[in-house]
Parts: sequence; structure tokens; C-alpha cells
Amino acid sequence: MLLMFCGCLALPTRAFADEASVAPEPGAAAKHEGPWVGGHVGFALPLMVFGKDSTFIGDSLGQLGLAPGITVHLNERWAIDFETVAYADFMNDTSFFVVDPGVIYKFDMLSLGLRMAVNTHALDNWGFIPIINKGWSVGVIKLFVELDLPTFITHREVTMAVQPQLGVAF
Repeated sequence: MLLMFCGCLALPTRAFADEASVAPEPGAAAKHEGPWVGGHVGFALPLMVFGKDSTFIGDSLGQLGLAPGITVHLNERWAIDFETVAYADFMNDTSFFVVDPGVIYKFDMLSLGLRMAVNTHALDNWGFIPIINKGWSVGVIKLFVELDLPTFITHREVTMAVQPQLGVAF
């Protein structure tokens, strides 16, 4: 999935998740007057977690997350994203929930963002998640691929994960 993410960065960007729901004329970019609301749903797959006890997918890490979000676009470049991720941990037969709102800035080729996060499964934690996002249109569907680097701090340790995300935006 990491190779897929890197390969997608080379694809031309024709559209992104913050385009209007009304299709613009061919060749015309979507323009908005004032803020508008969009959203996304994706799947997040943690590949590795670094910390006191580092782990890799298939070793003792077997999680999959469903990541829906509502995005308030302030203008063509800035957005506030209200994302949550519900994870299923197949290795430990548990599930947990991460609440991670953040800000996103859209460049011409990709978007960068920073989310603040809390894992509701842990008693004492807070975190931040740097993100790199690339979106494009395939017909009427808007796809995105994202690389998340969730970093959590507890009283016992600091952990950082490498987590690609793939999804659909609207």
C-alpha cells in the first residue's frame, strides 16, 4: 500500500475532494463562494507501529480502520476535517475508536494536514497525526490515497504508526 501511495503521487491531479457537487463545464475548475461541506470515507491499514514494543502487520499487528469524515472547506485551499476512525483489531479480538479532527491545506499537487487525536480505548493519551493526501477524479468518482503518521503519547510511551488510507470523497 505504501508503494501504491507513492505511485499515486505521480498521477496528474484533475480534481480533488473539495470540488463542487455540481459538475463544472469541461476544462473549468470548480469555484465556490464561501464555505461548503464535503466528506469522505476510507479504509485505514496500519502497517507498522514504532514504540517501546514495535510491531509490524502480520506480526502482532492486525488492524483495519473505517475512516469517515465531514469536511468544512473554508476556501479553495483551507479545510477543517472532522474525522473518526473505528478500528477492528483482529489479533486481539478487540475494537477501538479514534477521534481526530484537524486542518488541511491543499497545494496544487497534494494536500498536507495535521490532526489532533484521542484514542477512546486508552485511559490517558493524546496524539497528533500528520497527513499527506492525494486526490483525483475517475469519471464521476473522487478517489484519494493518504499517508497518515499517527503519533500518540501516554504516561508509559510514545508511539508512531505508518498508516496508508484509501477511500472515496464527496
